[in-house]
Amino acid sequence: LEGFAKENYTIWESAYGAGRSTDSLRELGYDVINSGFGVEADFFLYDIAKYRDDIIQVTNPPYSKKYEWLERSYELGIPFALLLPADTMFAAKGMKLFGKYGITVVIPEHRIGFISPETGQVEDSPTMSTAWFIWHGNHDYLKERIQNAAGYDGGSAVGVPSIGYLTLPRFQ
Repeated sequence: LEGFAKENYTIWESAYGAGRSTDSLRELGYDVINSGFGVEADFFLYDIAKYRDDIIQVTNPPYSKKYEWLERSYELGIPFALLLPADTMFAAKGMKLFGKYGITVVIPEHRIGFISPETGQVEDSPTMSTAWFIWHGNHDYLKERIQNAAGYDGGSAVGVPSIGYLTLPRFQ
C-alpha cells in the first residue's frame, strides 16, 4: 500500500496492538499516530476526524469486530485501508455496507503470514486469505493513486499480475 497517502497525510493506526504495523509504516517514512489496543483511546469512542483532516486510517482490525469496524470507519468519513479476511467481500453484512458506500479491494499476490502471538514468529503456512479494503471517501486523488498503484487500466478488473483490483460502486 506504499504510495496510498500523500506525503503530508498522517496514518492513523487505530488497532495499535503490539505496534508492529506502526513500526513498519514509520520505516516507510509515514507519520503515524496510534489508538486502540495498548494505548488510551478505544476505536469505537475516539473521533479522530474532529481533530484532524489529514488522516488516513490504515490498520489490521480484530476480525471478530470487522463489520462494526467497517461501519464505524465509514461513519468517521475519513479514508481507510483495512486488512480483513478476503471473504468479507461476500458476506451479507459487508455487501450491505459496500453497496451503500462503495469499496476498493486489493488482493495480495499470496497469503499474508501473520506473526503468532504465542511464538512471535511469522506463520509458515497462513490459513486465511486476506485483502485490503480501501475507501477513499470524497478524496478523488486517493482513488487515482489507488488505481495507479494497482496498475488499473480503466477496463480490466485485474491490474498488474501481482495485484487483483476490484471496485464496487455505491448503489443508489
